[in-house]
Amino acid sequence: MKKWKCMIVDDEPVAIRVLRQHLAKINNYEVVHTSTDSMQAFECLSHSPVDLLLLDIEMPELNGIQLFKTLDDPPALILVTAHRDYAVEGFELNAIDYLMKPVSFPRFIKALDRFEKHQASSNSTEDSTKDYLFVTVDRKKKKINLEEIVFIESLKDYIRIYTTSERIITKETTSDFEERLPSDSFLRTHRSFIININRIDIVSHDEISLGKHDVPVGRSYKTEVRQKLGLE
Repeated sequence: MKKWKCMIVDDEPVAIRVLRQHLAKINNYEVVHTSTDSMQAFECLSHSPVDLLLLDIEMPELNGIQLFKTLDDPPALILVTAHRDYAVEGFELNAIDYLMKPVSFPRFIKALDRFEKHQASSNSTEDSTKDYLFVTVDRKKKKINLEEIVFIESLKDYIRIYTTSERIITKETTSDFEERLPSDSFLRTHRSFIININRIDIVSHDEISLGKHDVPVGRSYKTEVRQKLGLE
């Protein structure tokens, strides 16, 4: 089951605590960041993308709507506010939902259901049409064509992406990156490696050759790899 990464941004600590308590009751959601300051939140989102942003509107210096508009690659958005006056702006931002404080748990669950349906629909469309993805490199978004990826190597909290022309390091886990890749073209061969099936040259018992690179096949992955490649 996918673990959705969430960030809560609200200048009221009590409001953050309430949303944290709601999310703690649901297994597949993880609060990875919280912030009471919109500028701090902007910096955090620039370095560590999330799947879902729970965002207050009325905040000092930079309000929630202004913050969201500054993001180059914004996550899914649920607005959480004590004011009804921003509903139109929320609609223009394509917010998944617009929650009024205090947020009850049943109403919160309904918002998350909308989020998951939205993600399922978006992923289905993207999987069938997108032949590229973006990764964060030096605070910028770098486009990578999927066909140019040879393999991906885990570096703990980072990954190294080997393409036909360069090596790219970005802060992301192997498991999260794997979920962004089309399963018909990419295959996990080891807990630290994902390969592009279309780049395979030779398959042996313990490794796979992709051009000048040899990638290991982990013991627990051997059966799945051979089945996926039609070798069994």
